[in-house]
Amino acid sequence: SAWTWQDIRVLWRGILMRWSKTLNQKKQAVRVLVSLAAACLMAWGVYRGEVPVVFGKAVNVCLECIGLG
Repeated sequence: SAWTWQDIRVLWRGILMRWSKTLNQKKQAVRVLVSLAAACLMAWGVYRGEVPVVFGKAVNVCLECIGLG
């Protein structure tokens, strides 16, 4: 039997839907992994006692940008 344009369109739509679904799953997995890595690195910084250092640098940058420092 010959292929009609509607058959080709339905086939193409199915391929795109499957590809889009797997791409979205991969993007979601990457987002979760990056978020976990960021949370782990922040926890490590807090554990090492770097919070006061970061806040001190932030204050200095803000004061220099405003021109008060």
